[in-house]
Amino acid sequence: MRVDVIDTHQALLDIRENWEAVYASDPEAQFFLSWTWISHWLDGDRSQWFILAAAPDGSSDYVAFFPLRLRTRMRKAGGGFYNEISLAGRGLSDYSGLITRPECEGEAVPAFSRFLRRANWAALTLEFFRSSSNRLERLLRSLPAKNFRRIEIPAVNKPDNVNNLVCPYTSLPDSWDAYLTGLGSNTRQKMRRFLRKVDDGQEYRITIANADTIERDLDILMNFWRIKWAQRKGDRMHGLVRANQSMLRACFECGALFLPVMWQGDKPLGALATLVDHQKKAFLFFMAGRDETVRSPVPSGVALHAFSLRHAIENGIAIYDFLRGNEEYKYMFGVDEVLLYNLVITTPGHQNLGGRLDPRCVLRVLHKTMQLHKANKLADAERGYRQVLDVTPRSPAALYGCGQLLMRKADYRGATQMFRKLVAIKPEARNAWLRLGLSFEAQSRFADAAKTYRQLLKLKPSDAEAYMRLAQVLLALGKTGEAGSAFRTASTLQNRPSALVH
Repeated sequence: MRVDVIDTHQALLDIRENWEAVYASDPEAQFFLSWTWISHWLDGDRSQWFILAAAPDGSSDYVAFFPLRLRTRMRKAGGGFYNEISLAGRGLSDYSGLITRPECEGEAVPAFSRFLRRANWAALTLEFFRSSSNRLERLLRSLPAKNFRRIEIPAVNKPDNVNNLVCPYTSLPDSWDAYLTGLGSNTRQKMRRFLRKVDDGQEYRITIANADTIERDLDILMNFWRIKWAQRKGDRMHGLVRANQSMLRACFECGALFLPVMWQGDKPLGALATLVDHQKKAFLFFMAGRDETVRSPVPSGVALHAFSLRHAIENGIAIYDFLRGNEEYKYMFGVDEVLLYNLVITTPGHQNLGGRLDPRCVLRVLHKTMQLHKANKLADAERGYRQVLDVTPRSPAALYGCGQLLMRKADYRGATQMFRKLVAIKPEARNAWLRLGLSFEAQSRFADAAKTYRQLLKLKPSDAEAYMRLAQVLLALGKTGEAGSAFRTASTLQNRPSALVH
C-alpha cells in the first residue's frame, strides 16, 4: 500500500471525485470528513495542513484519506523547536478522524500508521477522534505503548460538568408518530403542544432561512449566542463569532445548513443551526441561540428541536446528531451515545522522531529563529539555526545567522565553517566574505584573511571597508607597503560623494 502526501489546494481539488466515493463507502464516515466540510476548512486554514492518501501499489485511485495538520512549537526550557501532528478540522469540527473503503481498511490504516512512525514529530494529538476501536488500534499499531507514551485527555467543562467526549444522537424512524411513540409521555405531550402552537401561526411561528433571509437569520443566531457565552469566551468571542458565521454561511451556500428561527410576532425568540449531511442522511445540531430575557410558555430551544426533528424525518434523514456534550436536555429526545477518543501520543524524551524537524516547517522555524536573534535570545536562536541546518544544510540565512552568533560568543572556528559554506553556496554574498575574513582575523590567521578580502574585492572593487580590513591584516603580516596602498585606496573610496551617499 502506497501513501502519498497531498498538501496543495489544486492537488486537493483534483481528488474530489475520489474523496466523495471513499466517503460514501465508509460506514464510519461523518460530516466533518465530507468533501463539503473538509475542502472549505482546509482552504481557509492558515496552518500547514496535509492529507495522507493511501492507494494500492500500481493504482491511481486512493482508498483512504487521513487529513492532518502540522504545527511547530518551541520548548519553554530552551530545548528548541519540535513538531506536533494533529487532526485537520481541529477547532470548528466537532469530530475528526479518517475515511477508508471498508474492504481496504486492514491495509490502508496500518499504512498510515507506518507513515507516522517514519515522520518527524514529538507529539501526535488525536483530539475528538471518532472511530471504532478496531480502526484506532490499526492506526496506532506502529506506535506501541511500550515505545510511545499515550495520554488520555479528559474533556469535561468544569463550570457545567459536561463531558464533551460523549456524543448523544437519535436514530430516526420513518414517521414522526413513530418517533414520538419512543419518547417519554411528558416529552411527547410537550413536543406536540409546542408544535401545534407554532403550526397555527397565531402568536408563534418558525421560519427557515433562505437566500433572502440568511444574513438576517445568521445575525439573529450569532447575536443570541454572543450574549449567552460572552463572559465565558472572553477575548476569544469576536474571533469565534466571525469564524462560526463565515463557516455557517459557507455551509448554507453548499446546501448543508438548516437554520430555523422562532418568532413571537416580529420578535425573534431563538435560532438553531443544523448541518446537513445529504450523503449520510444526517442532521448535526451545531449551534443554538435564544433570547434569555423572554419567559415564553413555548420554550424556543425545545420547539426548534422538535420542529427540526419532524422536518428531518419528513425529508428522509436517518440520524439526528447532537454532537459533543452530554447536556441533560439532549436526553429528553430519546438518544443513544457515541464516545470519542482524546489521545496525545508522545515520543521518548519528547524529541522529534528521527532527531530532526519536519522539512515542511523549516521556513517557519527559520523565521521564528531570526526573531529570537533580533530579541537577543541568542542560545535559543543558535539552537534554532542548527535545527534548520540539520534539515537544510545549505540554507544561506541559517548559515549566516549561526555564523554571526558563533562570532559573538568567540567560537571563531565554528563561525569560519559557517561562512565558508555560505560563500561556496552564494559567492556573490558580500557580507559573508567580510564575516569570513573577520573570523580569520579573530584567529590571527591573517594570510587567510587577506586572501578572503582580496576575493571580496574581485566581487566588489569599490568596497572601502574591504580595503580597510585588507590594510589591517597586511600590517599584521608586516607588509607595510601593500598596507599603505590599501589604506590610501580605502580613504579615497570613503571620500567619494557616491560612496558617502551609498
